[in-house]
Amino acid sequence: MTANGTNTSGDLDLSVSPAFRASGQFQNINALPGNNAALTFAGASAQVSTVGALWHKEAVTLAIVPLEKPDGVNNASVKYDPTSGVGLRYIEWYDGDTDQWKSRFDVVFGVLLQRPEHALAVYAE
Repeated sequence: MTANGTNTSGDLDLSVSPAFRASGQFQNINALPGNNAALTFAGASAQVSTVGALWHKEAVTLAIVPLEKPDGVNNASVKYDPTSGVGLRYIEWYDGDTDQWKSRFDVVFGVLLQRPEHALAVYAE
């Protein structure tokens, strides 16, 4: 759904994306829902459910940004996993304002749902 449903005089209007397609090359459901058809929801009102995700390996793209090792710090290192390409940077420095040694780990990445028709959410009761 692309937005919360609106309830007007007993009718529930839902916005759904991608659009329902019951036939053809981009079919994503078995049959179109009937106009003014009754909806049945499992579970109690305001019930919290577990949500999982399933997707084909080509549905999602992960991009890893290479990180540079900075100069002028006490200790710094950058390590990459050769199989996945995921990189992690560690930096340690002295903060004279607070009189403390500080450290941090960084990883920069982005995720893109390239083919949403190849992914779905799974709700468990």
